[in-house]
Amino acid sequence: MVPFYPLFQKTKLGTGIFHPDIFFIWTGSISFSYQLTRNKKDIIRLGLETQQRDIAFLSTILEHRVLNVYSIQDLPSAIQLAKSGGGDVFCLASNRSSDHYMHIEKVKNQTIWANGKRHPCAILDLRWNEYQLHIFENPKRRTSKQITYACLTLCMQRYQASIQQLKRWVLLLRRRSMRNNWIEILDTREGYFLLAVQLYEQLSKPNASCREIFSSALSHCSLWFTDASLTQAAKLFRHSSQQWSRISEIFISLDEPALQEAFLLIRLNKWSHEHCMRLLSQFIHSNIPIDTAFRKEVFEHTLLKIIELETKGMEKISHCINGVSMA
Repeated sequence: MVPFYPLFQKTKLGTGIFHPDIFFIWTGSISFSYQLTRNKKDIIRLGLETQQRDIAFLSTILEHRVLNVYSIQDLPSAIQLAKSGGGDVFCLASNRSSDHYMHIEKVKNQTIWANGKRHPCAILDLRWNEYQLHIFENPKRRTSKQITYACLTLCMQRYQASIQQLKRWVLLLRRRSMRNNWIEILDTREGYFLLAVQLYEQLSKPNASCREIFSSALSHCSLWFTDASLTQAAKLFRHSSQQWSRISEIFISLDEPALQEAFLLIRLNKWSHEHCMRLLSQFIHSNIPIDTAFRKEVFEHTLLKIIELETKGMEKISHCINGVSMA
């Protein structure tokens, strides 16, 4: 999924922004959430989110109105109504598996121009089944610097929950008593394979580079706030980004044919359920050993390093925010 920050470049809200990565801070910024579940057939499902892909920060800073749309047939007229009042209009399109924000530019003859592309309503109806319009206005004429300052403050508040989730992940590597702990799952061939490929698949996607984007944004924000703390925070999150890349590959052993093929299929964007089931069966019946204990040790050490780097990074951001007056 393409990060949200480019969507704001052609909006009134974007006037005065000198680098697009700053919009990453405006749209929810970095985060982390963790969920591991099993279905009725005991199939493991790992869910990781490394950024909040929404516009929640802006909705608390700017004047924000929501217009619900109950059918695709009503969407063009609803967009025209939303745009008639001025402001910047974004459409949240949803289906069972995902959400997607589109910056609305114009609508004409059942065709919507959004995110720089032309979208016939018939196509949108195939991809999404729920729509909601978000209208943003800036009556207090907040500057881009003021909006960024407010978003960084909200980011620090939200990130406390992310740190707790990361620490919980560490505990799942240490305590057998915890439900869905990684110790017992990685000790089975089936569990090891499923965690290895799901971890790599999710953290190797484009949105997993959010720490790198956040680091770039902080570097450019430091020019506004003239505080070395943001430059130092940017360096810490850049190092964190490198550790996240390391995590994605820790359990992928290239000595094991099934894992090697899974690795290549994911990289080629050809991974499917059929591939997963075939290679899982191959991996279970393989006699090639994997040093699971060593890989768990490296995994835990890497997670602890991420927690250390990002905690220090947030402390640097806090130092800057507390030292800047936006009166």
